Amino acid sequence: PYDSRRSKYTYYDCFKMIAKNLNLTFIDAPNNIFDEPSKYYFNSDTHLNIKGNKVFANKIIERFI
Repeated sequence: PYDSRRSKYTYYDCFKMIAKNLNLTFIDAPNNIFDEPSKYYFNSDTHLNIKGNKVFANKIIERFI
């Protein structure tokens, strides 16, 4: 895992652009997921682990409250 904001190969900005073009709200990923990716992603792939999912879910919940 690494900070995907610094990667050439990421779909993050693409997803933001698609949301904007469709007039949808884009919820940015929490900064701590980028700051300490090894805590929030599985070591074997780029999927969020349990901690990462909880952090992201809380960000989504806060957005709607």
